[in-house]
Amino acid sequence: WLEHEPTAEEIKNSLIEKNYKNYNEIIFCGYGEPLMRFDTVIETCKFIKETSSCKIRINTNGHANHCTGRDVTPEMKGLVDTISISLNASTAEKYQKICKCEFGEDGFYEMLDFAKKSALYVPNVVLSVVDVIDESEIEACRKLAEKIGVKYRVREYSE
Repeated sequence: WLEHEPTAEEIKNSLIEKNYKNYNEIIFCGYGEPLMRFDTVIETCKFIKETSSCKIRINTNGHANHCTGRDVTPEMKGLVDTISISLNASTAEKYQKICKCEFGEDGFYEMLDFAKKSALYVPNVVLSVVDVIDESEIEACRKLAEKIGVKYRVREYSE
């Protein structure tokens, strides 16, 4: 657990201490939403890309545009290699029951819009679900990802 939200400089120093250049991929994820601090993440991505050959993946809920009040997807071009977005459900109603999104059912549509826009700038955009939902829902989610033109992944549940 962190004692405070680290600055971009603290994150860069931590990467250096961990010999980040030895890794194939750096992943922004965790016990919160990394893109709530979009500017810090992007500043860190710029540092990584300028100093290494590491790939960058961001695991997100897809609400960055709403949280920042702007379309941030163009800012990821050339910096982010993969965006993995938690789809979780095939409809806004089901999504809201699972995620309890502070934006209500609109959060579902904003997440899908973020995925579509991200695909214009990020080479690999993936919508994902966890395999605890039933097969018909897994299939409905696959069709949704296909409809908006992004990849789809079923993640295995682990405790």
